[in-house]
Amino acid sequence: MWSSACGSHNVSVARDLHRGTNRHTYSFCGPPATVDLAQIERRLRDLLSQSVLGDDFHLVRVP
Repeated sequence: MWSSACGSHNVSVARDLHRGTNRHTYSFCGPPATVDLAQIERRLRDLLSQSVLGDDFHLVRVP
């Protein structure tokens, strides 16, 4: 999904489990020359909403 949202295969995803819960935090990295981050975020939200993963997600941009 992240690759599709970015329009690039030059991406990575990390997943951390919160101790004592079944919740995860995912960190996404994309190409440094990403120009329209707002559009990529919209595409990712749309893809997440259409998937079974879309039940409970929050996108947070870290500089």
